Amino acid sequence: MTQPPQSHTPDKSTMIPENISKALNTLLEPGEKAQIVFQTEWKPSQGTPFVWIALTNSRVVVFSSRHGGMKFRALKFAEINAVQSEDAGRSVRILHWDTDTPDLHFPVAKTVEPQTVTDFVSHANARLAPQPKSATSQQNSK
Repeated sequence: MTQPPQSHTPDKSTMIPENISKALNTLLEPGEKAQIVFQTEWKPSQGTPFVWIALTNSRVVVFSSRHGGMKFRALKFAEINAVQSEDAGRSVRILHWDTDTPDLHFPVAKTVEPQTVTDFVSHANARLAPQPKSATSQQNSK
């Protein structure tokens, strides 16, 4: 039996179902560790289970348990401009640096504690790369 990732919620540990843990483990890169994992209310298609979001030590992974682990998006922290909680912690928005790439927006499952979403947003934003400097600001800093 695999040990599922745990939430960083300070007052309790949230266990995720074993099939979700196994699916996520197939998608992690060597040395990568899941830190906060929670379910969304988004289903990309009728035949796909609800999608989950995982914050790891190197990226944000959006995945489902379909086919033993299906990755919908995996964003390195350098690709993310900001992570936001909306609707009092009932949805998450992930903003890209690349304006040609649509932002990700997911309603959060009703079973997810608002503190888990707060922790996710806080931990994700703490790992983001600083905003790239424009040529003008680089010249002004000389």
